[in-house]
Amino acid sequence: MTLPPEKLGDKGQRYEVRAIGYPEDGENVIGWATTRAAAAHMAASIGLAPECKSASVVDRWKADHK
Repeated sequence: MTLPPEKLGDKGQRYEVRAIGYPEDGENVIGWATTRAAAAHMAASIGLAPECKSASVVDRWKADHK
């Protein structure tokens, strides 16, 4: 489940970075970023971890306004 930015301690950052298999089994929220480019960079870096099966970026604002 994705929560609106104002309900978390991420200071309203729009993009959420998730990884499967890193740092724990299953899906994990790695962090947040204010720009898509910064989130993509974070996801690419996390994707290099040997345990990481996949990393993705979620636009939390679009997900909340469907």
